[in-house]
Amino acid sequence: MKPTFIKSIVNQREANKLEGEFLTRFHYREPIRPDVPYIDDESGKLVCLLVKQCLPADVCQQAYEHLRTVAKIPNNRGIAVAGKGAMMPGLTRDGSLSNRNGIPRAVWEAAGKPFADFLGFFDYRDVNDKRKLNCRETEWTGTHRAVYEAALPFIGEINSAFRTCLSFEYSVQQDEVRKVPDNSKIAGTAFTTVTVNKNLRTACHKDKGDLRQGTGCMATLGQWKGSELVIPQFGLAANYQPGDLLLADVHLWHGNAPFVAGGERVTTVLYCRERMHECGGDSGEDNR
Repeated sequence: MKPTFIKSIVNQREANKLEGEFLTRFHYREPIRPDVPYIDDESGKLVCLLVKQCLPADVCQQAYEHLRTVAKIPNNRGIAVAGKGAMMPGLTRDGSLSNRNGIPRAVWEAAGKPFADFLGFFDYRDVNDKRKLNCRETEWTGTHRAVYEAALPFIGEINSAFRTCLSFEYSVQQDEVRKVPDNSKIAGTAFTTVTVNKNLRTACHKDKGDLRQGTGCMATLGQWKGSELVIPQFGLAANYQPGDLLLADVHLWHGNAPFVAGGERVTTVLYCRERMHECGGDSGEDNR
C-alpha cells in the first residue's frame, strides 16, 4: 500500500476549539480512500488507514448479535455523547446535589438514547488509594461471559488484519501488551480492551487512557446511513461499514457526522490501555 502524505488544514489552536462540537459536512473535504495509509507530512505518523471488507461476514454477524445487547447509559462521557456543558451534578436520594457529574436523562434522550460499555479489561482506581490501580475484567465481561466469548473470533480477525496491514504499528503496541499480566489482556492479541457503542454519534473529542503510541482499531456492525468518522484537522471522513476496518490515531480530534437515516449502528474500538502494566500481579485475585 502506497502512503499518501497529507498536511493539516486546521492548525492545532483552531482544532482545539472544536472540542465538544458536533461535526458536519463542513468539517471535511474528502472521504478517506480505501487501502491508502494517510501519513501526517509533518510528524510522519499514521493518521488513518481504511481497509475494506477484510473481516468475514459470518464473524461480523455473530459479533453483532451479541454486541448489540450493550445496554449501559454512558453517563460519564458527557463531551463525547452530548457536547460541551452536558455534564452536571445529579441528585442524591435526599434531593441534594451529588458531588459527581453525569449526563441528565433528558440530555441522553435528546442524544438518541445511545449505549456504551467495555469488554475485556480495565485499569480502575483503587477505592482506598487513588494512586494505585486495580486491573480486572470489566463488569460487562464478568456478567455477560457469553457476549465476551462470542466476540473473541471478531476480535481475533481485527487483530490479524491490524498485524497484516500495519506491521510496525502492531509491533509497537504488542510490545506494550507483553508487559501486561496475562489475566489483564485479551489473549493472543495486541488489545486489552474493547469499547462498544450503540447508536452513539460522538461530538469532537480525543480518546484518553489508551496507549499514546498505539493505534485505534475501529469496526462497525449493523445497518444505517451516515455517521462517518470525521478527522477535522486533516479534512478527512471515513464511511466504514460492517466488514471494514479503520485504523487511526485516535489522539487526533475526531467525531461523527450526523446519521442520515435510521437503523442500528454498533461501533467497536479495540485498543491497549496505557497503564495496565502498572497493576502487576500474577493472578486475577492480585489485581481485583
